[in-house]
Amino acid sequence: MPDDRDFQLKVQRIGELVGELENITDAEARAGAKTLVQMILDLHAVGLERVMEIIANRGEPGQHAIDELGRDPLVSSLLVLYGLHPLPLEIRVVQAVDGVRPRLRKSGGEVEVLGIDSGVVR
Repeated sequence: MPDDRDFQLKVQRIGELVGELENITDAEARAGAKTLVQMILDLHAVGLERVMEIIANRGEPGQHAIDELGRDPLVSSLLVLYGLHPLPLEIRVVQAVDGVRPRLRKSGGEVEVLGIDSGVVR
């Protein structure tokens, strides 16, 4: 299994490659490449959603497994990407802020969540 740094580098590279699709001069090839990427993402989304449903159908043990998946940094990133994370955005934001707060305090900084509205964090 890749470490978090390796995973983040791969995610970054995928983003770069997807961005480069706009540089394809042949409009038909560009459209085909974009369609291919979107179809792969859609397939993954449906598959991951089904995996989550199967796990959830296991009752309490399944819910514990889903909670554990949501806490794993790599899996959590995928669940967020596909809109399947078990925790609401508000809770994830508060947890993330709480996680960086000690480091910021050591540097004399402070951070506070003022509000979250329509997916925008203040």
